[in-house]
Amino acid sequence: MEELNLIEAGRHYGWPVREGPYLFDPDGNTDVVYELPPDDEGYTYPVAMYDHEEGFAIAGGFVYRNARIAELEGMFLASDIRSGDLFMVPADALEQGEVTPFRHWFMRDENGLVDPYAMVGGRSRTDLRIGTDHFGEIYVLTKQDGRVRKLISPDEPRTGYGLFEGYPWTENWIDAAGFLGWSYVAHYPWVYLQRLGKFIHAAPAQEPGGWVFVPR
Repeated sequence: MEELNLIEAGRHYGWPVREGPYLFDPDGNTDVVYELPPDDEGYTYPVAMYDHEEGFAIAGGFVYRNARIAELEGMFLASDIRSGDLFMVPADALEQGEVTPFRHWFMRDENGLVDPYAMVGGRSRTDLRIGTDHFGEIYVLTKQDGRVRKLISPDEPRTGYGLFEGYPWTENWIDAAGFLGWSYVAHYPWVYLQRLGKFIHAAPAQEPGGWVFVPR
């Protein structure tokens, strides 16, 4: 079983003698799980899970709280490392002692639904993980091809994005294609722009996408 737990201090989540809501014998046949004993007490079980007919290994996750992709707002998002399948569950619906079903979500490009295996060149493992930037927007990382992909809503332009976008001010805009790297200074993101030879502040915005504001 691959599981999601609500972590609270002092609770026992079972591993390695529980696998999801089942008994697990770490010294026996680890391909098998068993029904819980009648006197089962003291364990806290998952609030969401999927079995190995649906995936192989869950990879972390986070709650998406932005409006850029409205369909995912408020969802806990996770991925399966091997298959690249994407899972979601409404975060505010999760309660200790209740199991909320994971649902699948999918990526699209100009050709339709994205097959994670095809996305990494047909390899047998995707090594796909998802994460966020400083502003809570979603990125898909695939180790097999070494790429980072930014997710955008269907009505946004498909090109012109840098690692960060800028405030919609009217002067001193620099194309984000010149980014080399980024760091944090006093909790604010900065990027290094090669042709200016310095770090500049990169602030979030809706438009113009792919540009950053250079302070005077």
